[in-house]
Amino acid sequence: MGAISTRETIALARRARDAGTTAISAVTPYYFRLPEQAIIDHYCRVADAVPDTPVYLYNIPRNTGNVLTAGMAAAIVARCPNVVGIKDSAGSLRKLLAFKEVNHGRFQVVCGSDALVLRALRGGACASVSGNANVFPEVVVAVFEAFWQGDWARARRCQARLDQVRQILGRNDSFSLMKRALALRGVKGGSVRPPLLEASDEMVADLERRLRALQLLG
Repeated sequence: MGAISTRETIALARRARDAGTTAISAVTPYYFRLPEQAIIDHYCRVADAVPDTPVYLYNIPRNTGNVLTAGMAAAIVARCPNVVGIKDSAGSLRKLLAFKEVNHGRFQVVCGSDALVLRALRGGACASVSGNANVFPEVVVAVFEAFWQGDWARARRCQARLDQVRQILGRNDSFSLMKRALALRGVKGGSVRPPLLEASDEMVADLERRLRALQLLG
């Protein structure tokens, strides 16, 4: 969840809390480029508005234009004990793992970049929020299972397979391709909403060919 303004973000957080959610994840404000202190104050106001609800920061600067650093996260946590972790989708393993040092190592770090799942887990990340898992959850689960079992060779193979899925679905029309891939798996996903574009027939045909080559379709 999240919005451009602090007021709107607080309203969304309270609505989520009142609906019974057990935690919320709030993306940084977007559109306006904000100084660090403005972002820190924003998150503290949101967290203070739902003091009994765990809050996760959400860092995805390529989409929002605003970045969270480990230092900023530490400043937020120092003021707001219900801020317990972060989903980091910045794409840098070094910066993602820097969040592990926040709150004396008790800050929960969630990987949001599918390319980094295995390396993030080995570095101490506790979870992943995967876009590709919406279509092929078993591919992402396989990475976790191999990691938990300590089978590094299999874990690397599973990550390589996830990378192949990323390459197939991660084109400019990826949301439409994800919906088309779901349809190929028998799950009706409907169409994307404008201004997103629908994948062309040629793209869908290529999608099906490549997924079948990987034996990802029944």
